[in-house]
Amino acid sequence: MNASVSPAINNISKVVEKLRRLSQVEVQSGWRYGDSDSAVSSLSICNWPVAELNGKGHIAWPSGKQVVCLGQQLIIPDN
Repeated sequence: MNASVSPAINNISKVVEKLRRLSQVEVQSGWRYGDSDSAVSSLSICNWPVAELNGKGHIAWPSGKQVVCLGQQLIIPDN
C-alpha cells in the first residue's frame, strides 16, 4: 500500500474543509437576552442586549428563580 495520499483524496479533503468553514458558524456569542416581561412585549430581539459569555464561553446569570429569555437571529441564505 502506498503511504502517500493520492491527489484526488487530497483535493476532496480540501473541498470538504472549505465547505465546513462556509457552513459552520460560531453562534455562542450571538445570543441576546431579555427578562420575561420584555420578551413577551417585544417580538423583535434586535433591541435586546447581547448576552455576555463567561470565561468558559457560557452564558451565566445570577442564581435564583429568575426567568431569562434567550434568542438569536440567524440569516440563512437562499442559495
